[in-house]
Amino acid sequence: MAEEITLSDSSRVTARRQIATQIAARILSGELGAGRRLPSGRAMARRLRVHRSVVTGAYRELSGWGLVRTAAGSGVFVTGELPGRVESAGSFRLFLEARRTSGRPVADTADLLWHWIRSTDRQRIVVVEREDALRKILVGELRTALPGLRIAHTSLTEVLLDPAASTGDLIIAQRGLNAPLKTVLPPWVEVMPIRFRPANAEVLASAPSGHPSAVAFCTRSPCLGGFARGLLASAYGDRVGLVLVDPADRPAVGRANRICRWIFSDSACAPELLGTLRSTGDGSARVRVVRLVAPRFIKELRGYLRGRSQSEE
Repeated sequence: MAEEITLSDSSRVTARRQIATQIAARILSGELGAGRRLPSGRAMARRLRVHRSVVTGAYRELSGWGLVRTAAGSGVFVTGELPGRVESAGSFRLFLEARRTSGRPVADTADLLWHWIRSTDRQRIVVVEREDALRKILVGELRTALPGLRIAHTSLTEVLLDPAASTGDLIIAQRGLNAPLKTVLPPWVEVMPIRFRPANAEVLASAPSGHPSAVAFCTRSPCLGGFARGLLASAYGDRVGLVLVDPADRPAVGRANRICRWIFSDSACAPELLGTLRSTGDGSARVRVVRLVAPRFIKELRGYLRGRSQSEE
């Protein structure tokens, strides 16, 4: 099959996408049937005279469309059918199904698929986290730091049950999740452990002087309750009381506003908390938003994505 793939040096489309397009066209036309084993990344790279990562990237594209699957230790195989859940948009899935049954020539399918790929930004990050509330906080902070980048999220349970749920260019997860993720994800899917800010960074930078008797922390994340206790202990020891509040609980927010000089909040709850505080109209607490993702990690992630873009050009 590798002998049937040709690469154009003058094309503005990357070699990775040229390979993915031509293989996809043969699968959709029925030329490569269900169960057909694709050449190894090493063999394909040697034949096409490209780096092996270019071929594994093409196979990653095909896996994202649901056209191939990987079997550990055995290779990459044509699936024969599109799974019910694929990363691509629903309209793209309909397109793939229509082309599969159309009987059109391979070249015709390749031309249409090539046009679709060139008009679609497929770069995507998937955040995997056990707890739903914490996962949404992390996604929100990453989207703020990296505007315009496609960032999705899913739970560890969903990935273990359906690895296709995490299809994307890069998986971001807490370091402790790397091992279970690696057991189910295809070998070409990369996992980057997220870096958190030191627990006391926000307190030491902006908390009031002295030792307040109580500090409130606004969050819907059970995990962040422990984070907040560690944050306060690192700055004040065990002499400060912690009040956990839900931003939608007006009485609780009102009480915290009256008795606490400071209210800390995670980034997801901060807008709702400020709205509730304005509606209560009493107390003198000041709000400080606690960011979880370390600036160093954002810098590393930005550098990683820049490096990948350059390697695919």
